[in-house]
Amino acid sequence: MPGWRDRSPGNKQETRIIMNISTTSAVSALVLVASTGMAQITFNPSTNIAAGTRPSGVAAADFDGDGDADYAVTVDNPDRILIFVNDGAGNFSAGGTIFTGAGSGAGALVAADLNGDMQPDLAVALQNNNAVATYINIAGSFGLGGTVGVGANPRGLTSGDMDGDGDIDLAVANRDGNSASILTNVGGSFTAQTVTVGTEPRAVAFGDIDSDGDMDLVTTNHDDRTLSLVDNVGGTFVVSATISAGAGNRPEGITSADFDNDGDTDFAAATDNVISLFFNNGGTLSGPFTFASGGVSASPVVAADFDCDGDMDIATGHEDSGTIGVLQNTGGAFGPAITIAAGTTPDSLTTADLDGDGSPDLLAGNRDSNNVTLATNGSCDGTEPTTCNADIDGDGDVDFEDLNMLLEEWGCVEN
Repeated sequence: MPGWRDRSPGNKQETRIIMNISTTSAVSALVLVASTGMAQITFNPSTNIAAGTRPSGVAAADFDGDGDADYAVTVDNPDRILIFVNDGAGNFSAGGTIFTGAGSGAGALVAADLNGDMQPDLAVALQNNNAVATYINIAGSFGLGGTVGVGANPRGLTSGDMDGDGDIDLAVANRDGNSASILTNVGGSFTAQTVTVGTEPRAVAFGDIDSDGDMDLVTTNHDDRTLSLVDNVGGTFVVSATISAGAGNRPEGITSADFDNDGDTDFAAATDNVISLFFNNGGTLSGPFTFASGGVSASPVVAADFDCDGDMDIATGHEDSGTIGVLQNTGGAFGPAITIAAGTTPDSLTTADLDGDGSPDLLAGNRDSNNVTLATNGSCDGTEPTTCNADIDGDGDVDFEDLNMLLEEWGCVEN
C-alpha cells in the first residue's frame, strides 16, 4: 500500500520502521487511510464490436471533425483500414474503407496530424511490403500521402515530434530486420533512417531520455530480452545503451510517460505476465521494476490517467488470456491490476475519450475473434461505485484483516 514506506526506484535501501504501536493508534491510522486514499479505477462492462478479419492495429481520433473520437482498425482479406464513426454518445457505425494493397499486411496503426492541417491523418505499417504508408485526411476522407521503405516486417509503429520542429514524426520496429526505422517528417513527406538494434524488436516508443529537448527512442528486443536506447544526436540516431528486460522476460509493447512525476520520461514495457518499469535517473534508465499485469502474455501497452488524479496509469492487453489489465499508479509504484474482459488475442490497444465524458477509455483489437473491445472508463465521470479506501484487502468491509495488512506495511510491531 503506498504512502507508508518509500518504495520508489531511487530508494536504494528500504527503511524498515520499528515502533511500539497500540491497536488504538493503528485503527486511527486505518481511518487516516480511509480519509486520504486515492480514487479507484473503474471500467464499465466491456462490449465487443464486429470488425473485419484479423484486426491487428487500432487508432482513435476525431476523423470527421464533429468533436468526438472515432476509431480506425486494420484488417485482412483484403488488407484495408476500416473507419468507424462516433455518434457522440460512444456508439459506432461503419464509415469509410481504405485499401492498402493486396497482400500488403496492414498492421500497426497510428492517428496523428501528419501534414499540419489540424486534421488527424493515418499511418500504417505494411508488414509484407517493408514499408510505412500515410493516408491524408481531407474532410473525413483519406487519400494516400506516400509510402516510405523501412526494414523487414515493420511492427509497433509510434508517432511523436522527435526533432522539435512542430510536426509529427514516426518510428517503427522492424521485427525481421533487427532494426528500427525513424521517419522524419519534412513538410508532410517522410525520410527514413534505419538503425540496427537487438534481435526481433517488437515495438518502439519516443521519449526525451537525456532531457536535451529532442526525442530519443527505445525499442523492445523480444529474443534478446533487452531494450535498446537509441539516442537522438541532432537528428542522427545511434544506439547508446542496451539494458536487460529482466531474466526470462521477453519484452513486447512499450510506452513512455512520466510515471514517477519527477519531470522526466520513463518507460513501461509489457514483458510476458508483468509490466516492467524503467525509471529515468538523470538520463540513465534504472529497472526493471516489475508489477503483475493481471493476465497472461501481456503485449500492447498504453499509458493514460485513468483515475484522473494527475499521474499516469497503465493498461495492457493479454494475448493468451483474452483480457485487458489496468494498473493504477500509486506514486511511482502500481497497485494490483483490474481485469477487463476482451476478445480472443487482444494484440493492439489504444486509449481515447470515446464516450465524451472526459475520461480516457480503451479500445483493443482482438486478432482471433475478428472484433474490437470497447471498455469505457467510469472513474472520472461520477458513475464509479462507492468504495472505502480503508478496505485494504478488497473484501467489501473494514476489519482486523485490513488492520493486520496495514501493520505489515507499516513495519515491525514490537511488544
